[in-house]
Amino acid sequence: LESDKRITVEKLESYKDLDANWARYSDEREKTSNAHREFLTNENLAKTLPERTREFETAKTELANLKTESEKAGKDFNEASKDYDRETHVREKTALAEAEKRQTETRANLEYTRKRETQLADELNRLREIRVSMQGEFREKERLEKIGEATTFIRDTLKEAAPRVARNYVFHVSMEANQMFREISGNAERTLKWTEDYGILLEENGFERPFVNLSGGEQMSAALSVRLALLKQLSDVRLAFFDEPTTNMDAERRERLAEQISHITDRKTFDQLFVISHDDTFEGYVDNVVSIVAKENEQKIGE
Repeated sequence: LESDKRITVEKLESYKDLDANWARYSDEREKTSNAHREFLTNENLAKTLPERTREFETAKTELANLKTESEKAGKDFNEASKDYDRETHVREKTALAEAEKRQTETRANLEYTRKRETQLADELNRLREIRVSMQGEFREKERLEKIGEATTFIRDTLKEAAPRVARNYVFHVSMEANQMFREISGNAERTLKWTEDYGILLEENGFERPFVNLSGGEQMSAALSVRLALLKQLSDVRLAFFDEPTTNMDAERRERLAEQISHITDRKTFDQLFVISHDDTFEGYVDNVVSIVAKENEQKIGE
């Protein structure tokens, strides 16, 4: 027991300062409680110190770079300021504004042009479709144009050929009229000519006499010859009327004219001739005679 007591006493000896220490530590705790609370409060913030340190170093480096750039920019500014001309600056600024204005206008015009191009392209496509649908009309147009060209060619050809054709007809009519005139007049030494200006000439013994210088009988014979020749050459109608054909003719010429008129149907030049005359010379040379006699407001027709 004595031994246990001694051991217990020794153990208790180590606690003899417990109260004093408790009081001292309690007092120290009270004194440091505010700092402890502040420590706890700033503990999370303190954990970010390494990151903030790195950010600080980075910012310090950037600041140094910016400072260097600022110094360089300042030098460049000072250098540029030596050559700075305010009037030139204002002028160039105005020119820039004008250029920007023109650029805006150009863009607007370009936009309008593009829209117009699209519209025209659509219109062209529409016209192409119309053209395809009108192929038949175009072919008809081409056909009519070719016909028109051919017609123009024919018209021009006929226009150019008209004088030649007229001269040819005049020549043949003149030949036929001359033959008839010689038969009517009974003189083969005289030549009747129908000229290109449609005048009548009578050639005899190398001399030519115009129509106005011919006697009445010669004029009647010449005109009758040309008329018969024209009917023969230019008409298919085999029918002719003679109204007082013996006017201004002497008896001999009237007789020959009546004889020649009778021969006209014999030669089949005309199928039927009608002679209207007060002269009875024709009565012996015609197939039928119709007489009209007027008596006091009445007319009598007889054969």
